[in-house]
Amino acid sequence: MPRRRSRTDRYSPSNRVWTEWIIEAAWLVGLVAVPLVFTPRGWLSFYNDPKYFVLHAVALVIVTSWAWERAIYPGAVGYPRISDVWVWLGRRPERWAVAAVAILGITSVLSTLASPVKSVSLWGRDPTDLGYDLYSFLALLVIFLAVALRMRSEQQVKRVFFAYVGVGVAAGLYGLVQHFGWDPLGPGARGGSRVFASFGNPIHFGSFLVMTAILTPVFTALRLPGPKSFWLLAGALLLGVQLTVLWYTGSRGPWIGYAVGVLVFVVAGLIWTDRRCLVRGVSIVLGGIVIAFIITQSPVYEQEEGSRGLADIGEVIAFDQPTAQSIGGRGIIWESVLNVVVDRPWSTYGSTQTFLVWSLLGYGPEMFVYAYPLG
Repeated sequence: MPRRRSRTDRYSPSNRVWTEWIIEAAWLVGLVAVPLVFTPRGWLSFYNDPKYFVLHAVALVIVTSWAWERAIYPGAVGYPRISDVWVWLGRRPERWAVAAVAILGITSVLSTLASPVKSVSLWGRDPTDLGYDLYSFLALLVIFLAVALRMRSEQQVKRVFFAYVGVGVAAGLYGLVQHFGWDPLGPGARGGSRVFASFGNPIHFGSFLVMTAILTPVFTALRLPGPKSFWLLAGALLLGVQLTVLWYTGSRGPWIGYAVGVLVFVVAGLIWTDRRCLVRGVSIVLGGIVIAFIITQSPVYEQEEGSRGLADIGEVIAFDQPTAQSIGGRGIIWESVLNVVVDRPWSTYGSTQTFLVWSLLGYGPEMFVYAYPLG
């Protein structure tokens, strides 16, 4: 039986067991495939069916590899016992983050068990809009835990960064050609209207770009082989493509999210990062903004009705307009949600015990669409 490896040599390439390589390959495949795959030209009934298949398959591979590893190499990879969890947590913030996500998973399972419609909370309500059901959430949770517990070397971090930035650029280029009226795979050739690339929804696409656009300057500002000037130029160009398409999504939330992310990036850099690395990162961000501005001002294609540009900013951020496109219009939605949270109008539909469970754990995954009208 293999000896229990120390923390220092457990993750060196020469000492990793084959199941660890499979687990890392699985999360890298999921990271690349889930954002990019979709149903081209309506081959399947639902646009995002392949995404959910890959997501669930990757989680299954990880769980199977974990179980196989525990059976064959019981001492190869150490995990804390239940009685030692408090000692394992210690004063390590990253471990507390893992524990918090694990608690969130347990809470989701318990809320599903208490859900008024358990089948909906478990499997989802609508095949066209999965991802909020417990099944998909647990798949995401498995992938998160695999990365959080197994990524220990600098090379592993760089591989994840490289995959993330590559996928963001690939999706960005796809969205860019959509914007200019050409989509060889899907139904997205919509001229100047809001693009969605391989995501089927401009808000989903924009939310993904927020993550990759934040990681791009971080990755290209790292100590990578080659001249620094090359990586600064490459980082600005890659970021410029993503910021351009982020603008073309016309999604207010991702715009705000990226602005906040850049602010956090700069503040965190001032506190923890070497000043030269921070200057490189900020230079990449500024260069990306300049490139995005140049592309978005291109007169190659005339905008169609439904797109959002600089002239629409006033309407989009207006608080006093009740249109669905403005913040004022969204305020009506948020008010209804607040009424559901505060007044809990569903309390008369269950017993006192059920009401206590719902108050503590929620109504269950995928149940918001049923609770919202009550507000």
